[in-house]
Amino acid sequence: MNTNPLPRITTSDPAVDRIVNQARRNWEFLKRKKVGIYPGAFPYIPVEDRLFSNILEDGEWKGQRCFIIGGGPSLKDFNFSKLKGELVIGVNRAYEKIDCTIMFSMDNRYYQWITRGELKGRAREKFIDFKGYKVWLSASRHEYPKDIYMLGWVGGEGFSWSLKDGLGGGSNSGFGALNLAVCLGANPIYLLGFDMKGNNGKQAWWHDGYPQKQPNEVYAKFIERFNRVAPELKKRGIRVINLNPDSSLKCFEFGSLDSIKRIARPIVISYYTKSTGYEKEIQGLINSLRRFNLERDIQAIDDLGGWQKNTHYKARFIKAMLEKHKRPVLFLDSDAIIHRYPFLLNDLDADMACHFKQGSELLTGTIYFAYSDKAMKLINSWVKINNKNPLIWEQRNLQEAVKDWDGKIERLPASYCKIFDSMNVEKPIIEHYQASRLLRHEVGN
Repeated sequence: MNTNPLPRITTSDPAVDRIVNQARRNWEFLKRKKVGIYPGAFPYIPVEDRLFSNILEDGEWKGQRCFIIGGGPSLKDFNFSKLKGELVIGVNRAYEKIDCTIMFSMDNRYYQWITRGELKGRAREKFIDFKGYKVWLSASRHEYPKDIYMLGWVGGEGFSWSLKDGLGGGSNSGFGALNLAVCLGANPIYLLGFDMKGNNGKQAWWHDGYPQKQPNEVYAKFIERFNRVAPELKKRGIRVINLNPDSSLKCFEFGSLDSIKRIARPIVISYYTKSTGYEKEIQGLINSLRRFNLERDIQAIDDLGGWQKNTHYKARFIKAMLEKHKRPVLFLDSDAIIHRYPFLLNDLDADMACHFKQGSELLTGTIYFAYSDKAMKLINSWVKINNKNPLIWEQRNLQEAVKDWDGKIERLPASYCKIFDSMNVEKPIIEHYQASRLLRHEVGN
């Protein structure tokens, strides 16, 4: 790469000269760091901690299905709860209906419409409350606030195979979202609301639209971009499936949402003690569950008479949740955070799953139970041993119960139960912050 300084720019205003040339020097630094490079750009790309390629890496969703929600009117009466638990990239206003993992846009005008309150309904309020990743394609020279991640632009005609190179815009955010899903490794990729046609000569949407409408002819340009990349995606074995058979976008195969095989996922459960610091800790867990669109049942309990009694309640709580939901459950301690989607728990064939620290110590901060007779048998044994040994940690009591149990155990990797300061895990899926070290005194010993 040529790292020679670009020539100075001189204008009639010395103040402008200083700003522009400092910007160009900054951009040279960013280019050397390979941060968000795209042709002809000035250095409005943020520093490395704002780059989305440093948050999720290429291939992060390798071999996993994801759904991209577009804006077409075919979704006007769509039941977005059908996508619960799925990886979802929401284009523009989709975040108003569903907790997407990624909210994606490339339009600075759209950002201004949100923040200025120019969109109807609760668009601005929900944008502020959104817990997923807000990602903008930096196709214009605009600075965004710190909670928005950026990706570089490879041009409207381009398509990228790595987030580090940026994404192709294709003149519409739906195309950029598809490029994002491909770089993340998703396969298959399902398209919802990619209708590519308007109404009465103007653009049309499932929501109430935007302050400006383009003519219906704009869809022809959008479609041309998809037509161009579709053969290469097919050649690489990446399935893109359009779930609207009435769509004008016909370069991808068509499919039906109802025909997609359901994935058996556990519902995430947890509890916390009322009127203690755990009320704050649980919000971190809830926010991370929202980021990954995962179903949850979180409950507050009264102090049962001390930290040990409160932790022993875990066994009875899990049993009650299995009986309530009649499906697998994933229990997480209230101080846990989910950093990445827990793919290993999809369609898990086991009665129980947990991590054994250093191969021997059973940890219950992250623990999965199937809705099965053998799982329930183990939990009942756990409850009895807790009652018999009230001064012994509940996880040690569970380990005692497991000794004579004939069910199927799945040993989860350390990344599913990382203790923040004592386990060498580079990329944790679920991390525990051991809040009890500071908070157990609030509920006694």
